Amino acid sequence: MPCILEKWIKVNIGKKALTTAALTTAGLALAAAPASAQTNAHGYASYESCGILSCITIETAEGWFTAEGETLKVCDIYTDGHRAGAELEWYSGGAYHIYGAYATGGDGSCATWTDKDIPEGTSVTMRVWDQNGSTGSRQHLKTFHGTA
Repeated sequence: MPCILEKWIKVNIGKKALTTAALTTAGLALAAAPASAQTNAHGYASYESCGILSCITIETAEGWFTAEGETLKVCDIYTDGHRAGAELEWYSGGAYHIYGAYATGGDGSCATWTDKDIPEGTSVTMRVWDQNGSTGSRQHLKTFHGTA
């Protein structure tokens, strides 16, 4: 008949072996996963509107940079008669590159710009804003970052 100490050793050594096997398997799974440096960017052009009792955030334009496919999209999301704009800026090949998209159809309209061969791993800056007409100044501009 085994003593209590022998039972304890068998149980705890068995647990340690299972834990070690699980950690080794998890480590191999993590090591096999490909590394990706790409990050998307998403954000809103917005401002605070304050009354007597409280403030609310008004979002006027929404922008997305999708690293996979290098897509910039902007949508006008506020009925104010303004258009929504977004631009993507990056540095590569010894020069700065800036491309924009403008949603000019009013609330609910969107515009997309796709694939300008941004080198993989390049940092990009996305700006989103609204403006009054094609010659109006940029209003409520916000900046977001991603990696192509």
